[in-house]
Amino acid sequence: MLIQRRPVTGFTLVELLVVIAIIGVLVALLLPAVQAAREAARRTHCTNNLKQLALGFMGHEAAHGHFPTGGWSLARMGDPDYGFGERQPGGWPFNVLPFIEQGLIRDMGAGVTDTAQKDALIAERNAKPIATFVCPSRRSVGALRNPVHRNRIYAKTCYAANIGDTLVAAGTFHAPKRPDQFDGFKWRLDAAELFEKYRGISFERSTIEVRHVTDGLSNTYMLGGKYLNPDDYTRGRGLGDDWPMYTGTQDDQSRSVYFDRETGESYRPMQDRPAFSEAVRFGGPHAAGTNMALCDGSVTMVDYAISSEVHWRMGVRDDGQPGSPGDL
Repeated sequence: MLIQRRPVTGFTLVELLVVIAIIGVLVALLLPAVQAAREAARRTHCTNNLKQLALGFMGHEAAHGHFPTGGWSLARMGDPDYGFGERQPGGWPFNVLPFIEQGLIRDMGAGVTDTAQKDALIAERNAKPIATFVCPSRRSVGALRNPVHRNRIYAKTCYAANIGDTLVAAGTFHAPKRPDQFDGFKWRLDAAELFEKYRGISFERSTIEVRHVTDGLSNTYMLGGKYLNPDDYTRGRGLGDDWPMYTGTQDDQSRSVYFDRETGESYRPMQDRPAFSEAVRFGGPHAAGTNMALCDGSVTMVDYAISSEVHWRMGVRDDGQPGSPGDL
């Protein structure tokens, strides 16, 4: 009696390996496209952040007659009881809060007379992260612990205001210890001298008005992405990223467009790169360039290979040689 065997069906080992190889090739081809799409979305998110901050600057100017001040120098913290002008120790991130719908955070500690209680509320405020200040290509929204500063927890900003073309992207490192010591304090530079030295939009005790931007609002940087060593994205103690964002003028939230024509030294924007730290120039994590907001509220992408001359002109508000967004 003959027994008929059923034909064997299914994949051979070779066929299975071929299928797996094909799938691997397809994944390898698709993965860069997926990553590029995700980065494009993050870059758009970053652009929207800067747009909101730029609108906040303009709202501040409309309400108070000047762009947000850079506050005082050193590690002086924003104080809600000292207004929005030169008596305010806190810098632009602190003063722009009411104009990006974060006024409740700015008001933490307002009217509190007990020093210890107010300091505790300010410390709590300093640890409150705000998504608008964080570039999603760099890190997630959250406060960071600084082991050097007694493990204090600080919220950070990925964006910096245009301080002008000074060699150092900070203030004079001289200020009263407390806001109530403002009257009678001997400042190293008076308001007129600060105005002459810092030719940007927000700097130590600044009150820059629209009329001061004589090169044109659409030709002048307001603020933009700041350079940061990727190794320091989440360390909490990186150079130019180690203090809470509500301090007065310093390199955590201020950057320069310095350019020396004789030597060629230039603070052109730079893409974040591992193992290289500095805290003076604009930059960011995006490969195509860094996002910059102009004084008319628009946001543009600035190529890292921008001419040093054009970058400098765009960063100086009143040199009589306006840069053009078309040159970026």
